[in-house]
Amino acid sequence: MIMTRKSRQLLSKTFKELVQENKQKILNDKQELERIEQRIEQRYIITKPAS
Repeated sequence: MIMTRKSRQLLSKTFKELVQENKQKILNDKQELERIEQRIEQRYIITKPAS
């Protein structure tokens, strides 16, 4: 089956919709939130200038 541009648009979600869906999934997943927090903390420790 060859999909035309119009049919692809009807089947696919917009980028904004995909981002919103992903955001909701992450906010509802406590383990994922903790993993993100750890990554942010690690970045902060690595990039923090030495005093």
